Amino acid sequence: MIKFKLKPKQFWWLVGISFLLALLLGTFATWLDLWENFSGLFRSDVGTNWLMLWETFSSWIWPLWALFAVLGYVGLVLVRMVKG
Repeated sequence: MIKFKLKPKQFWWLVGISFLLALLLGTFATWLDLWENFSGLFRSDVGTNWLMLWETFSSWIWPLWALFAVLGYVGLVLVRMVKG
């Protein structure tokens, strides 16, 4: 029988690692948007539009965090299935 419930330690590791991965990938994606976007959305003659930059970062990090958490959970369940 496969156990689908995580122990508290496993849950917090999964949450932490998935957040770290989402933070890294979200930061990288936002950095690419900032430096490769020539439309003036993030930068203008006045300076950097930090609110737009924050919104872009937020739009990347939360979905990535959910995605990595779900993929990590599915991975843990698959490892349990293989181990028997």
